[in-house]
Amino acid sequence: MTALAATTGPQAVQQLTSLLPLKILPSKGSAALVEEARTDLRTRDALVAEAKLVVATAVPASLADIAVQLHRLGLHYPERRLSEREAQLVAEDWIKDLKGIPIDLIATAFDRWRTGPKCQFFPKSGEVLAIIDADRRYREQLAKRAAHILDALTPRGTA
Repeated sequence: MTALAATTGPQAVQQLTSLLPLKILPSKGSAALVEEARTDLRTRDALVAEAKLVVATAVPASLADIAVQLHRLGLHYPERRLSEREAQLVAEDWIKDLKGIPIDLIATAFDRWRTGPKCQFFPKSGEVLAIIDADRRYREQLAKRAAHILDALTPRGTA
């Protein structure tokens, strides 16, 4: 994990990288990037930094962070009449359904739901997952590519 990730946490890194445009990773194929990085130290340093940042954006949300976001969304829908046990079961299902997804994607999906056309109803997890899906797949693909590039450029035992 980068120094930035160590000092600010995964959620802050995810939010930061969603604001920063990627300059190097999407510019060329992996093999061309690795070859260029092997011959140009500045390119290598920039590529490694960007790749580490991208890998950090794929860190899954903690179960506690998911629970906080779910509780926060639920505050917008106070009319739900579930017993304490029923509410716990529903929350457990939501946490299971959202497990493995970065927290910023979850928070963004909840924000989109609250301001979207169906905002008067509490969403089903599948509806939220549909909002997240394209961004999640792109991020996973980019993180996989970044990890592959880091493996090619980082000597064993120094990552």
